[in-house]
Amino acid sequence: MLATRLSPSRASDFKQCPQLYKFRVVDKLPEPPSRAMLQGTIVHHILEKLFELAPDQRTLETAISRIEDAIAAHEEELRSLPEVADSESESDADLVRSQVADFVREMLEAYFVLEDPSLIEPVARELRLHGDLNGASVVGVIDRLEQDFEGAYVVSDYKTGKAPPANYQEKAFFGLRVYAALLEASDDFGAAPKRLRLIYLKSREILEMDIDQGHLRGTKSQMAAISKAIETAIELDNWPPSPGKLCDWCYFKPICPAFQS
Repeated sequence: MLATRLSPSRASDFKQCPQLYKFRVVDKLPEPPSRAMLQGTIVHHILEKLFELAPDQRTLETAISRIEDAIAAHEEELRSLPEVADSESESDADLVRSQVADFVREMLEAYFVLEDPSLIEPVARELRLHGDLNGASVVGVIDRLEQDFEGAYVVSDYKTGKAPPANYQEKAFFGLRVYAALLEASDDFGAAPKRLRLIYLKSREILEMDIDQGHLRGTKSQMAAISKAIETAIELDNWPPSPGKLCDWCYFKPICPAFQS
């Protein structure tokens, strides 16, 4: 049987559309790289490395000075973007590189409006976790883990998009609730965080959520249910598509059974 080790993003895929999960995880169909993903990766890279510096060196000027090197470190990904790979002109690559740099600079400027990194001492950055949540094998990567003045853990996650409207904010914390459950199950930490933070750079907003045992129990049960549903889908080879508004942005729409005549 295909292993069903879950991340929050793959669990979200299955919840959104089992057929999407099949395309990505079971069939392993490739998707073209996106500029949004590349830009997010570069922003995360710079912010992660920023906290390797002494507090008084964590300045906006220092962060901006690292943009060029960060883009160069991801040159292969940049050249694989369709708008670059499909062009024979080097000037097109230069234009995309410049546009990416402008976006990253804008996100870094937004970050320094929202936080003063000289006042933050992370316990961990890009923390990889793996644990058992009610029988579900779950993995995740936490952008930043710190402790508040009482010693309680706080999970922070950088987002380069805009914050969702109020009626979608609870759903936006799904991934961080999974991380919280993994922290509690971890041998290295063994305690759930007190607070979850989503740092939306594009809209310059920070959303926060206090988490309790009720949230954790619900999240563990949800992940276990999704894992079981995936196992059943594998056994039956049954992956019903879930047509909706997001289909227009799905790369697999042309081959999806829901849109076949």
